[in-house]
Amino acid sequence: MIYDIVVVGTGIAGLVSAIEAKEDSNRVAVITKSNVIKSNSAMASGGINATTDEQDLESIKQHYEDTLKSTYGLGEEKAIKYMALQSPIIIKKLIEENPAQN
Repeated sequence: MIYDIVVVGTGIAGLVSAIEAKEDSNRVAVITKSNVIKSNSAMASGGINATTDEQDLESIKQHYEDTLKSTYGLGEEKAIKYMALQSPIIIKKLIEENPAQN
């Protein structure tokens, strides 16, 4: 088979990438190392840590600070800030794209 885009990984990042990449004009393949429901994201005991309210700036700030702290100085501050700000939007999009999970 021929694909326009190949996403490697079925964790949250891979699945969001595949959803964002899919358009009528291209074909997207997703490759996993094992079972789709056994990704590292699915196996994480904490699940998704983020606020679902994009207006709750205090929670977004806390998410940013907690994530930055957990990287022990190895995290890219600009990327973590962007992730914390976008998390509520992406979580809502994931829910909308998978109505069976609502």
